[in-house]
Amino acid sequence: MTRLSGSTQRIKGMLEAIRAVAERTNLLALNATIEAVRAGAAGKGFAVFAQEVKQLVVQTARATEDIEAEVGAIRAASDDAVSAFSKVAGVIDTVDGVASDVRETVSTQEEQVAALTARLEAAVGLGADGEEAIAVITKARGQTAQMSAAVDRLAAIMLEEASRVEDEMKGFLTNMRAL
Repeated sequence: MTRLSGSTQRIKGMLEAIRAVAERTNLLALNATIEAVRAGAAGKGFAVFAQEVKQLVVQTARATEDIEAEVGAIRAASDDAVSAFSKVAGVIDTVDGVASDVRETVSTQEEQVAALTARLEAAVGLGADGEEAIAVITKARGQTAQMSAAVDRLAAIMLEEASRVEDEMKGFLTNMRAL
C-alpha cells in the first residue's frame, strides 16, 4: 500500500509537469497567433498552425484531468484498503483476547471440576455425609453453570466480531471491484 501511495504521488508530479508544459505551449500558441495577425496575409499559415497547437493544449489538459481523476480513485481505494486492513487487525486482536478469555475460563472450569472430584472422593471416602456431598455437588453445579454462561457470552462476541469482519471485507471487495 505504501508503494501504491508513492506511485500515485509520482504520477501526480508527472501530471503537474505535463500541465506546466501545456500552459507554456498555450502561451506560445497565443504569441504565435498575435504574430500571425501582425504579419497579415503572410501569417495565415502560421495562424492555422497556432490554432492546431491550441487544440492540442486543450486535449492535453482534458487528458491530464482524466488521469488525475483516476489517480484520485486509486488513492481512495488504497486508503480504503488500508483502513479495512487496520479494522481487520483490530478484530483479530479482539478475537485473540476473547480466545484468551475462553482459555482462562476453561482452565478455571477444569480446576473447579478437579476440586469437585476431590471433594466427592473425600465425601465418599468418609462414608460420606449425604448432605455434605449434595452441597458440594450443588455448589460445583452452580460454578459449572456460571462458567458455561461465560463461555457462551465469549462465543457470542466472537461470532459478532466475525460477522462484522465479513461485512467489512464484502464492502471492501465491492469497492475494489468497482474500480
